[in-house]
Amino acid sequence: MKDFKADSKQARTSRWMRFRIALLGVGFFCLLGIGLGRAIKLQLFDRQRLLELAEDQYVRRIEIPARRGDIFDRRGVPLAQSVKVDSLWIDPALASDLRQASRELSRRLHLDLGELYRKLQNARRFAWIKRQAKPEEVRAALQLGIPGVAVTQEPKRFYPQRELAAQLLGITGTDGIGLEGLELSFNDELSGQNSELLSFRDAKGRKLLTQLDVDPLQRQGASLQLTIDRQIQFVAEKALSHAVEESRGVAGMAVVLDPRTGELLAIANFPSFNPNAPLAGAAEAYRNRAVLDAFEPGSTFKAFTVAAALEENAIQPNQ
Repeated sequence: MKDFKADSKQARTSRWMRFRIALLGVGFFCLLGIGLGRAIKLQLFDRQRLLELAEDQYVRRIEIPARRGDIFDRRGVPLAQSVKVDSLWIDPALASDLRQASRELSRRLHLDLGELYRKLQNARRFAWIKRQAKPEEVRAALQLGIPGVAVTQEPKRFYPQRELAAQLLGITGTDGIGLEGLELSFNDELSGQNSELLSFRDAKGRKLLTQLDVDPLQRQGASLQLTIDRQIQFVAEKALSHAVEESRGVAGMAVVLDPRTGELLAIANFPSFNPNAPLAGAAEAYRNRAVLDAFEPGSTFKAFTVAAALEENAIQPNQ
């Protein structure tokens, strides 16, 4: 006689097994789908970000500033040039004690301790300590023996004629960007194009290979030659300074033109400043009054009327 209860129990057990197997299969397929979706996300959507993270482990991109173009007078005398100076930087990841390092560096370089420490703490692998530092400051910083401290060279603007035509030439900032005068007006032409070097390192941060095939001509800024004559500019500034002081004036300006061509030979302003140390001068000394200030010429323009009449023989010198 057939046992219906046993058959029913066996059927229920078989259905439960099939359900468990199906459930397990669905679970495996879900896990496989999640893994496939994650792989697609990593390979397609996060590829660039992960590639950059991987390169950051062994590649360092070093930006090399372009050499700013020079400015000359009409005879080729340099009025503004770029020279190489040392700048101090640090890899904070290599310093064992950032607070102690900040304390020693700030004391040697006369920097604000809190500001320097915050700068090093927030940086990952690169932070400026002091840009365009003096040679004695560079030596003092390196003598501390702090791991990660290094020196790189940056271009700095130098004005060999000092105060001569200071308002006309203008000034540049620490990053070599024109802020005033011709340095600002012709900033794009003078700046050139920055280059980038690739430096590879091992797991301990030691440099293995540095790309050295940068063409300096690609980074060179254009030079600027003026119609200004350095000697006439010097005489004009001296005469203007004497006239202002003698008349007890506040400021003065003088312009010298070539009457045959209209070329600008000199443009003098008083008071002046030294663009090599612009912060030492007064703010009003930056103003190129001969260009920016507007005023009625009045009777001073009568001389040009008489000169035009003499040139056209409309009048005689004794009339």
